[in-house]
Amino acid sequence: MKIFFRNIIIVILAHSAFSLNAQMTTDSLAAIEIKASRNNSDLKSIPSATTLVGKEQFQTNRTGIFIEDALKNVPGIFVQNRNNFAQGERIIIRGQGSRSAFGLRNIKVFLDGIPLTSADGTTQLTGADLYSLSSIEVLRGPSSQIYGNSSGGVIYLKSDLPSQRGYSFENFLISGSYGLFKAGAKFSKSNNKASLLISGNVTDIKGYREFSNARFYTLNMAFKKKLKKNYTLSFVQNFYFAPFLYNPSGLTYAETSDPQKTRMAIKKNASGKTLLQGISGINLIKKISGNQELDLSIFYLGRKLNNPIIGRYIDLTRHSGGARLAYIKKIDLDKTFVNIRTGIDYEFQFDKRSEYENKGVTDKDLAELPIQDLISAVAKGKLLLKQNEHIHNGGFYILSDIERQRFKLTMALRYDLINFSVADKLPDSINQSGSNTFYKLNPGAGLTYKLSDYSNIYSNFSTSFQTPTANEFSNNINGSGFNKQLQPERTRSGEAGIRIFKTLYYIDIAAFYVRTTNQLIPYQTNSGGDQFFYRNAAATQNKGLEVSGFVTPIRGLKINMNYTLMDYTFIDYQYNSNGQILQLKGNKVPGTANHRIYSNLAFIPVKNFIIEMSGQWNGKVYTNDLNDSEPGLASTGVFVNKSYWTFDTKVGYTFEAGSLAFNIFGGINNLFNRNYSSSVIPNAAGQRYFEPSPARNIYIGLKTTLKKEKS
Repeated sequence: MKIFFRNIIIVILAHSAFSLNAQMTTDSLAAIEIKASRNNSDLKSIPSATTLVGKEQFQTNRTGIFIEDALKNVPGIFVQNRNNFAQGERIIIRGQGSRSAFGLRNIKVFLDGIPLTSADGTTQLTGADLYSLSSIEVLRGPSSQIYGNSSGGVIYLKSDLPSQRGYSFENFLISGSYGLFKAGAKFSKSNNKASLLISGNVTDIKGYREFSNARFYTLNMAFKKKLKKNYTLSFVQNFYFAPFLYNPSGLTYAETSDPQKTRMAIKKNASGKTLLQGISGINLIKKISGNQELDLSIFYLGRKLNNPIIGRYIDLTRHSGGARLAYIKKIDLDKTFVNIRTGIDYEFQFDKRSEYENKGVTDKDLAELPIQDLISAVAKGKLLLKQNEHIHNGGFYILSDIERQRFKLTMALRYDLINFSVADKLPDSINQSGSNTFYKLNPGAGLTYKLSDYSNIYSNFSTSFQTPTANEFSNNINGSGFNKQLQPERTRSGEAGIRIFKTLYYIDIAAFYVRTTNQLIPYQTNSGGDQFFYRNAAATQNKGLEVSGFVTPIRGLKINMNYTLMDYTFIDYQYNSNGQILQLKGNKVPGTANHRIYSNLAFIPVKNFIIEMSGQWNGKVYTNDLNDSEPGLASTGVFVNKSYWTFDTKVGYTFEAGSLAFNIFGGINNLFNRNYSSSVIPNAAGQRYFEPSPARNIYIGLKTTLKKEKS
């Protein structure tokens, strides 16, 4: 590790010497404001690893179904695409989030400043429609000192509000392998004072694997207007409805020889979900003077979920929301610029959870009913759990930037108080009600040094924490009610990096170290079906290197590339194996790969015609804490998800006719038809760790755009 950091320092110093002595031109990139920093800092001055993803990387010639397309070119991120719409994609930032059974954990997600993450720290990306976004910002590393209860990082989504006066109308149609059908429309309009975006689409797919069918509808609206007396009003609204999202679940290593199969138990239990969700948010900014402003946001999320799994039928109603108020002041002190933001955040979450025995569907229903009707045909048995879950999350923070000449110092301090409580409503003689309150003060500091007009070096240190979620508290191996044994994870991290901004190339290098105690470990039992349980059992460390950038060697050709090196291991973990205590120090944390390489080549040989080729290689992934079989059993290869590489290609041509444009596009994913699993289920029961990814598949689409811009 000493050699590793020594080499990083040599690279930084060598570049510094070159930069300060060379005669440079003013060809650095323009200022790029990053909202995820919460102080709206310029990308070139942020003292932490940050990546901006433009919409050409997730909209152009793409289906817009998976966020994996948007994040492939971000180092430090592993997107395990389950191709399972019931569970969603698992996003892992520097190892954080690898234990998520569904959706996202350890990562805060925002849409135009409105949280998509609930008060307990879980995120469902159902509110993220890629076709309605203009960009995605990714802040890698702990962010508790900025946002609270987040040890992995921040993903900030920005709506595609128009910046020029006029209007635009767009519609599209996409068809592809495995029954893919997607259609949608988008309208946007802007004038001197207001901007409006409305978009909606429907997606229907049969899926690569048996019983992975899905259908969902999205409707999005974003609005921004300048009001009188220095007020700016913004509003976002998102609706998502999925009448069915089925879950094919995992397979054993032997079963992956037939990767499209799904266990009969999954079908008999109609494992999947129906989901209705709405998100609303209002933001109001008041400029008090030229250097002061108030920033107020109010938001709400409602969700209705019906979720049959093996052995259980979960019925959940969620009401979640909150408010954020901040005061911002900018001070000019004779060539020293100070930007101070202080604020209060409050979030609440109220869940009504009922769980029943899942008696499944009849053989006749399974044979005769259309698949969209299977979930409603599930027979519910005995009531196993009925409880109300309340979460209140409050935080106070102060964030300041101090900039003078080449230096910028960023400091943050945040205090959080979070209360979880469960009221047991099950009509039996045992009261499993309970509550717990967690509080934490998290500091953070970072320093950026400007080497030249086009490059900088930075470093930072921070602490963070991550509480268990409502689902993790409720999944009590000892029965219903509140698992009082679970405690928050505690994390310390540090990083150092260098960024070089040029018109024809960009280089970003970051080295990091993360240490976590009270690590929550997910596991399943043979009697628990597909349900996950959790325990605080380990201390871990993660150290790594992230390298990314692009180069444009000739006009019309751009090459993106990134590499991630990550060593994520247990440093203290006493594991109980059938009564025998094993020390797993040195074992790899399951669900994470040591290496990832991604490269994308985009070529425009003639106007309006683009060809893309991309390749990805992921290292091997261990699937359980032991990294092997239980003691006394023969060691096999079934506990490792083997390394794999894939290639994709995309092509598109746009024909313009006045204010109309017709874009025909298509692509081939997994070009060489590799048999691999992009996702694994850590510590799954019955060794069903693997979630196979689709074989070679194609898609083709047509998009029509009518645009009228005014000067």
